[in-house]
This record gives sequence, structure tokens and C-alpha cells, in this order.
Amino acid sequence: MKKITLLSLMLYLGMCLSAVSQSWYSEDFETVTPPAFPANYTSVDQDGDGFEWFTYDASGQDPWTANGNIAGSESYENTAQALTPDNLLIIGPLDLSASSGSPSMALSWEAGATEATSTGWHEEHYSVYMETSTTPGTALFSETLAEGQVLYSRSVDVSSFIGNSAVYLIFRHHSCTDEWRLGIDNIKVRTVANDDAGVSEITMSDPAMLSSGDQAITGVISNYGANTITSVDVSWNIDGGATSMETLTGLSIPSFGTYNFTLSDVWTPVNTGSYVIEISTSNPNGNSDANLTNDMSSKTISIVTQFVQRLPLYENFTSSTCPPCVPANAQMLSLFGKDPQTGINAGKWSLVKYQMNWPGIGDPYYTTEGGIRKTYYGINSVPRVEIDGGWDQNGNALTQTIIDQYYAAPAFVEISSTYTIIGKTVDVSVTVNAVSDIAAFTSSNMVVHMAILEKETYLNTNSASNGETEFQFVMKKMVPDAGGTSIGPLTMGSPVTVNDGYTFNGSYVLPPDGQSPANLAVEHTVEEFNDLAVVVWVQDLSTMAVHQSAWSVYTCGAASATSVDATCGAADGTATASSTGPGTIYQWDDPSAQNTATATGLAAGLYNVVITDDLGCQVTTSVFVNDAGGANVVTQAIPNSCVGGATGIVNLIVTGGTTPYSYLWSNGGNTQNITDLTLGDYTVTVTDGAGCLTFRSASITDPEPIAATSLITSSNGNNGSIDLSVTGGTPNYSYVWDNGATTEDIMGLAAGVYSVTITDGFGCTMTASYTVPVNPISGIASVDAFSELTIYPNPFNSSTTIEFTLRNEQQVSIAVLNIVGELVYAEEKGTLRNGIHKVHVAGDRLAPGIYFVKLQIGESSVTRKIIHN
Repeated sequence: MKKITLLSLMLYLGMCLSAVSQSWYSEDFETVTPPAFPANYTSVDQDGDGFEWFTYDASGQDPWTANGNIAGSESYENTAQALTPDNLLIIGPLDLSASSGSPSMALSWEAGATEATSTGWHEEHYSVYMETSTTPGTALFSETLAEGQVLYSRSVDVSSFIGNSAVYLIFRHHSCTDEWRLGIDNIKVRTVANDDAGVSEITMSDPAMLSSGDQAITGVISNYGANTITSVDVSWNIDGGATSMETLTGLSIPSFGTYNFTLSDVWTPVNTGSYVIEISTSNPNGNSDANLTNDMSSKTISIVTQFVQRLPLYENFTSSTCPPCVPANAQMLSLFGKDPQTGINAGKWSLVKYQMNWPGIGDPYYTTEGGIRKTYYGINSVPRVEIDGGWDQNGNALTQTIIDQYYAAPAFVEISSTYTIIGKTVDVSVTVNAVSDIAAFTSSNMVVHMAILEKETYLNTNSASNGETEFQFVMKKMVPDAGGTSIGPLTMGSPVTVNDGYTFNGSYVLPPDGQSPANLAVEHTVEEFNDLAVVVWVQDLSTMAVHQSAWSVYTCGAASATSVDATCGAADGTATASSTGPGTIYQWDDPSAQNTATATGLAAGLYNVVITDDLGCQVTTSVFVNDAGGANVVTQAIPNSCVGGATGIVNLIVTGGTTPYSYLWSNGGNTQNITDLTLGDYTVTVTDGAGCLTFRSASITDPEPIAATSLITSSNGNNGSIDLSVTGGTPNYSYVWDNGATTEDIMGLAAGVYSVTITDGFGCTMTASYTVPVNPISGIASVDAFSELTIYPNPFNSSTTIEFTLRNEQQVSIAVLNIVGELVYAEEKGTLRNGIHKVHVAGDRLAPGIYFVKLQIGESSVTRKIIHN
């Protein structure tokens, strides 16, 4: 009897399992040798372009790294470039007669866009059919993939085909172009389990600000089963840590339907960084889930402390031989204008225009570097515009809404850049600083691109066939080349500076067309060097995402001047000015207001000149014209002893000329040497006995001020202390405290205010007061708010890290004070939970020197000295 009961139980369980999930067809392509398909597969190239479905090993590509072989169809191929596929993958006939009696049946598969990004080429469109012939009828399912490198699990109800002995599955790749590659895998036809749910998508914000506090747990639940889901358990964890669970009730998710959920629980991140959240379902309708493999989804979320304004980069691929480029360029010009700092979108865009070598003979200002950018983006038609490495549309489709959309996206890296022009040499300096640590910045493929542009060109119309006569922001050279300069990965608080430049070779040339571009090794196509600009940007070469861009700021050239002495008593001296800037205008302040580089007919005296270069930048310099044969004068300046004092001295050593000498100083003095001088510049006119004039100037400086920084230990009785560090002035220092102490540091102090007078080696003094607080633990039954405070490295260069452990939840802020106690940087960290925390202090915020970091934790604080090299 026992054996019969056991056998009956086994039979019953087998029938139950069969009813729960029975597979009638399954294919994962692992038994074939790519590019071949299984025997019952047929690929049809309906568009006739010679490209059709194939199999390949995709294990080296996201999102297929765990899949191996998959089926693929392309909308872009490296040689043929953009494709417009209409490709059928027909599977069958399939005999589903064994499914008779099944309560329901589903078709499921996995889909994804390979070698693409969320800002790139992922919008593959496909449809799925189940038919009784090889001709597709009404699609059971159609979609355009919303993201790249994301694996989508899809299911549709095919219960109407239960028991059919000859059916065909058809996957159709169509209605898209110039993306990359659609992938399909793990195709299954199976009996639908009664209760089968899973988290198909996590919709939480990424990145998220640390200051925003609680992060809502949100996502999408998909019902893969036959029964309507009325309740389900949802669990989540961060980085594999403690799991929280919540039961959702009152639901009504139909078979193959979805539900957007928000849990009542929240996640409160306490530090910046990248976190992996896993969300899964269980117990749909209070029953065991029939398929545990589709329950969970995960997502990496970056928590950041700050972001900066984004300046979107527009890369415009165009040509003077392209008729459709005319309205596209006109549309962009109407929205942007010719000056990035004026107009309705001032400060909202940067622009690089690449002239292409097609259609026809192409634009004469085509460069091979522009061609490299074209190939990088997979562009095979113009006009085409990439916005921050994506968008990939005709510029005629650009609207104010799109501009505002890209401008509103936060950026987590800031760029500062300057450039100079000296002759035909353009030198560029770029500093890149990540203001937050996000997952994207861990890429080793981050580069800085620098593009030298001509703001407007007119001569590249010799091969024009579209009627355009002017072109804005035309790329002339990328520095050092189209590959950029590697800077990745990026780390918050560790700025990266790149200095580079390019000298245009030879003379200007206008090539006949884009098929015969200029040889930049011996010639150039710059129409006017005073019309150049520079755009820089940070891009991830692997994802194509542009994280930030900037217009480089022109730096004025350096000015200098020389003179030729005048004949004593005559007006025949000269002064010559020069500037390293391009093409200059001169304005002298001599009686004739001369406006040439060299001013002539000058009597002895001081002359100033304002130099304006062709970019509108002004610099000023001065020069003395002396009388030939006058006195030889050497100055010796002795600085002040104390800051703000009047102990400076200028001594003159006078020889030659004709004695006696007379002196007239700019402060009214008439002696050879002047004393009791304050900070400033002093000019002297020395007249010899023959009336010949000699001019000299000298500067009186102050020493660095005496400054003291303190490290104060609070007092719990008489154990407080003040530890001073003194800089500036002139060593050695002496100390007089108001409690009678004469040492630099004092200890054994009760709580209170202590004053000290510090005297340096020249007798200069500085007085300061310091407060020793009462130890907050004294007299109360509480524990320290924090422990284990460390700062590393210290001294530091690019950044330093403050690491501390909280014993309980506390409000935390950080302040950095300079050596005289002035606040130079502050940051609110909000309420942090117990545990280990890290705060980064960026070196680029601070000049080299000694600083104090004050960490405020609840009602307590701790101050530590840091040294920035």
C-alpha cells in the first residue's frame, strides 16, 4: 500500500509540473556553427540589399556576454554602411500538436541592440509573428528598442495556436536604418505557468544626488503567467547586502501585462559612489513562482554630490555640394546664430562643422580628420548632426525643444580651457575635473578632443553646387589628431590638464574639391588666422557619449617694448612695441598719439602703448626713452620689514654722464636715495650736469603676513591645548600668551579664550585669540559621535580624503579654512548613517599652503591641519 501511494504521488507531481511549465519548442543556437542556422530556419532578404539574418558568437558584446551564439540582423555594416533592412527569419514548420489540452501557451525570446549605447545606435525595430504559412500577417508584437546594451525578455500569448501541427515563427527586422545590429536569442514556445512574475525593468533615477536623500524604489513588474496577478512580494538589496521585502496587494496585472510599482520603502544612500540595486519578485498570488530565472533585475546607480551645467556639443556633417544641407544649415543658423554668447540660445551650445568629400566632388575644405569622425559615427549621408555623441538626425529637424532638452541634462565633469595664437601656431590648454564619481568615468577610453575652427569661411564655394556662400565654425585641425588625448579614467577631485598645440604649415591653398584635400603637412586652408576659435570636449570612445564641452577662451598675447635713446635735449628717440597676439593695432600716448609699432621723434620720457590684437584683446606696456650720454643708474630696493609698514628703501648707484646729478622721484623726493617707503612702485628722473635725463623705476614689496593656524583640543577639566603653526613674516618668532606662557603651543588648559601676541624677527607683531571649548562629553551620559578619523594623503597634491566612522546617525558638514581662519570651501553632507564615510577635498580648489579642515558632526567638531603642495 505504501508503494502504491508513493507511485501515485510521483504521477500526480509529474502531471502538476507538466501543467505548470511544458516546453514545446526551444532554440538557443548553441548547436550550430555560425553563421549557419538550424535546419528548419529560412532567412529571407526582402529588401534585396544582400544582407540578411545570420548567427554569430556574441559573447564578447553587451548585452550578450552570457549567451554565446545568437541570431543577428544589421541596419549598418562597416563596408556598406547604412542599411534599411527588411529581413525575415522564418522558423518552421513547428509541430505543436502535443500541446493540445494545455490551458495556455506563450512565445518568449530575448532581444537586444548590440554594440550600441543609450545615446547611440540602438533603435532597432522588429516585429514577431506566428502564422500557418511563411507569409507574415498581423504582428503579435512590435517594438523599437529603447536602450542599447540592455537585454530585453519578451513574451506574447500564442494560446490560439495550441494543438496546431504546422505553424511558423517569423522575426522581421524592418522600419529602421543606420543603427547597428539587432540580436535575438533563447526562443521558446511553452505552456504558460499559472503564476509567473518578474521585475522586467528598474526605473530609478541614475545618477541621483546625495542631497536628494531618500531614493524611491521603482520599477516594472511583468506577468509572464496565465493568471491575473493580484499580489506579489517584491524584495530589494544594495550591493548584495541586507534584503528588504514588501508585499504588494490589490493588484490586477493581466497575463502578459505589466505594472509600474513604487515601494513604500526607500533607499537612503549615505555616500557617493556606484551602487548595484537588485529587485526581484516572489510568491505571485501567494503561490510559488513557476520560473525563478526571470524574477530579478539589477541596475547600477551612481550617487553624486554635485553636477554642473552641461554645454551640449553639436557636430554637424555637411558639404557645399549637398542640396539638403542648405535648409539644415539655415535651421541651425536661425537657432544658434554666429556667436555662441549672443542670441536666443546664448551659452547653450558648442559647434564643430565637418565639411565632407561627398556628394559629388565634395567640399574643398574636407579633411581626413573630418572623415575619421564620419567613420567613427557611422555616417553615410549628409546633412547629419550628432548631439553629445548621439541624436544622429538631419539638422533641419533641430528644434528649440531639442536644444532645451540637451541643455537641461546634468553634467558631472567641468572643463576650463584657454588658447593662444602666435603667428600660425595655436596652443591649447584644457583642464578636466570630475565633480562627482559616476560609473561612466571608470572607462579607460575617455579622451579630450580639441578642434581648431574657423568661425566663418567664404572661399570654399569653388565646387559648390548647393548655392551656399558662407559656412560657420568649420573644423580646420583636430589636436593632436582625430583620436584625441587619453585622460581616463576620471576621478572626482583629481583634475587632468592637457596642453597641446598645432602650427599650420606652408601657405593657404584652396583645393579644387573634396576628393583632393589639402596636404596639411605642407599647406593649410585657414582663410584668416584672426578668425580662429577652439572647441574642446570630453568623450568616451567606447560609448561615444560626450560628457561635456567648452569653448576655449582666447588668452591675450604678451606685450613688450624696447627703446633707442634720444640725443641729449633732442626729440629723436624711438620706442618699439610688440605682441605675441595675431595682427595688432598700436596706440601710443606720445604727443603725436602715434599708432604704429614704432613711435619716432621721442624726447626722453616714459611712454605707454596699448596694443589691440585682431581678436579685440588689449594689453598695455611701458618703456623709458633716455638721453644718450646721460648718467648710468642702478637701483637697489629693500622691502618693508612688516606688512603695511613704511620701512622700504630704494638706493641708487649713479655713474657716468656729467656731474653734478639731481633727482626727482615720483613721490616728490629729491635725494639720491629714498627711505620710509610703503608698498608700491617708484620712478626716478636723474638729470646730469649737461641736462641729460635717465629714468629708472623700482618696486617696494611687503613680506608675507604673519599667520597662525591652530589645532585646538577641547577641555574636560584642565586638559585642553592649543597647537599653533606659524608662517609668514621673518623668523624667528617669539610668543606672549595672556596666561603668561611664552611657548608656541600651550596645554593643560581649562575651557576659555586665550590670546597670543606673535613677534617675528623684525619686530612685526600679530595678535590672535583662540577658544578652548568644553568637551561635549563632559557631564553627560553619551558616547562619541565619531571615531577613527584619518586624513590621507597629507600633505597632498591633487586631492586628499577624510575618512571617519560614525557610531550613530549624525548631521555632517565640512569646512576648509585658510591659515588666517577664512572660509574657503564648505559642503553640507546631510544626515549620514552609522558606518565608515569618506569625504574628498579637491586640490584644485586650493592654492598651495596650510589649511584647516573642520568636520562638524552633530554638536561636535574636530579640526585637523592639512598641507596642500
